[in-house]
Amino acid sequence: EDDDQQVTIIHKHAGKAKRHESPPRYHPPHIDKDGDTSMAEDGVDGNPFAPFSSELDWRIAQWVVKDGIGHNSFNRLLEIPGVS
Repeated sequence: EDDDQQVTIIHKHAGKAKRHESPPRYHPPHIDKDGDTSMAEDGVDGNPFAPFSSELDWRIAQWVVKDGIGHNSFNRLLEIPGVS
């Protein structure tokens, strides 16, 4: 005997898409060929790498994130004289 008290209601519109365009006020971010999201057009004070102070700082941060470098490994790198 089936003691299951659940009821399944099937509706003719179940699972249909209600919207075929972006929701109002939603503007998808610009994504470049590497899958990175552009945060600002010109950066801060004309610095295209803002909030980083230089392209080198930005490239190092990108490497840390994309290659999954851990905090401990990155801290050991920064402890090398002349690196920070």
